[in-house]
Amino acid sequence: YAFDRYKVDLRHYVPIWRDHGVAFQVLMQHQNGDPPFNRLSLLGGSMAMRGHYEGRYRDIDMLVTQAEYRVVPVWWRFGLVGFVGFGDVSDRLVHFRLDDTKYSVGWGIRYVLNRDEGITIRLDVGYCDDQSGVYLNILEAF
Repeated sequence: YAFDRYKVDLRHYVPIWRDHGVAFQVLMQHQNGDPPFNRLSLLGGSMAMRGHYEGRYRDIDMLVTQAEYRVVPVWWRFGLVGFVGFGDVSDRLVHFRLDDTKYSVGWGIRYVLNRDEGITIRLDVGYCDDQSGVYLNILEAF
């Protein structure tokens, strides 16, 4: 299989007040050529569009934007987040349609494992149209 993959991952964090902040991410993946089925862009999973299971939506190109409202810590080493995401996959970037955009929303609990390094253990629950997902990971989604 001959193909090229280009990925853009833009992230920005805005502190709001004391332990409150908003994190933003724009993720774009574009492929040229003929990628095999197992190398297509995957929407969903623990990192992008939580709530959709990874691989339900797959195609050549992907565009996702996400935001999280983070309050860490709320009590001792525990924090809370709320998140929302919008995105889709398509055979070409020019074929993305706003009326077919997928969404995900959810919340999560954070446990700060290492304050100096900012390492957290996260438990997230994401929801979308007809499914949901629970994710347990180390480090933030973005």
